[in-house]
Amino acid sequence: MKITEIVEKLEKIEKCTEGEALELTTSLIDELIQFDLKMNKFFRNVNMEEQLLQYLMDEGIESGLIGKA
Repeated sequence: MKITEIVEKLEKIEKCTEGEALELTTSLIDELIQFDLKMNKFFRNVNMEEQLLQYLMDEGIESGLIGKA
């Protein structure tokens, strides 16, 4: 499933919600769009395997999925 498909489904949910659920759904949609834009920009600029691996390591460390050694 693509991010755009997920966003479309969340937008349908967003129309049926209110209050905190609406705020959370809207926030999630915004985060997904920002992530998609960031990844599109990144992949336009990546031309070497080393850059991709470094990016994945940096993102993993930043998100806490990979611990710094």
